[in-house]
Amino acid sequence: ALIRKSGASRPLYLRFALDYLRMIGNFEKLTDQIRGLPSSVEALMDAVLVYLEGLCTPAVANAVLPLIAVSSPISGIKEADLRSVVDVPTHAVCSMLQALGGMLQCDEEESSVDFAHPMLLHAVCKRYVKTDLQQRAVHEKLYSYNKAICAEGGFKGAIPGRVRALLFHGMQSQAPCLLEVLSDLRFLECACVAGSAFPLMTALATVSERNPVAKRKLTEYYDMMLVHLPQIIHRPQLVFQVASNSPDNLAPATAAKKLEATGSWMKWENKDSEKGMCVQRMQGSSQKVLCCTFSPDGKWFACGGSDWVVRVYNVSTGKERLVLEG
Repeated sequence: ALIRKSGASRPLYLRFALDYLRMIGNFEKLTDQIRGLPSSVEALMDAVLVYLEGLCTPAVANAVLPLIAVSSPISGIKEADLRSVVDVPTHAVCSMLQALGGMLQCDEEESSVDFAHPMLLHAVCKRYVKTDLQQRAVHEKLYSYNKAICAEGGFKGAIPGRVRALLFHGMQSQAPCLLEVLSDLRFLECACVAGSAFPLMTALATVSERNPVAKRKLTEYYDMMLVHLPQIIHRPQLVFQVASNSPDNLAPATAAKKLEATGSWMKWENKDSEKGMCVQRMQGSSQKVLCCTFSPDGKWFACGGSDWVVRVYNVSTGKERLVLEG
């Protein structure tokens, strides 16, 4: 009876039809249930959601399914977080996840759940989070939850997945309080420790463009991170040092003065007093520069690095004039 359905030519239809029949579980009336199946995948997805609402109430479905849906771009949401965030009984959440069964994909290592196919994701979004405002509200709930956990202990020891979730949901929700997190040196270090330096840079750039009032402040943090990113990625604890040695009139230096340093760090005695002290950048060397010198007349500048190459530059223009390979 199942293969005679008009949608049976699509393997996806057969897969979800079998999952739906398993979900219903009344095999004594299996033939009647097959006859009553919708004929398209889209209609079948809607039937699944209607059945879940009848099984666990519409309130539970409306609370649980959108959380999974908006978390899909970051490979789902942890089951423990799902039970903690929703305002419904834990047993109701577990019943819904159990009913969905094969329609979910579970990452055992991350203990997370996600929809197994974009068709189901689309059906959930269409039914429960149709507008941008609804989606932002769900993202903001998840952002606030992840921020509260990450902030415990001053952002120390936050797990990588939670940091990624905080950044993702914070940007999607456009939450104003994300500005506070992105300008917290402890979080900047935390994000780099968690391997989320590049998502962090994306967040700084995106939020600064969205918020003209905070653009200057966030741009100063972005520039600080960008200049020192190779070093910070390998040694995230350098965030405080880099901020402290930033020009005094910039936001990172101001923030560093309010924090108490942990561990040892190097203070620059000759740091720039204000932004813009750098008047020239010499391009060309792909390795660390280990030594440099000026010509007696001050018109030429030579530097050598770990690539065994000496480069000579014109001081006034910054252009490379000569390359001596050793």
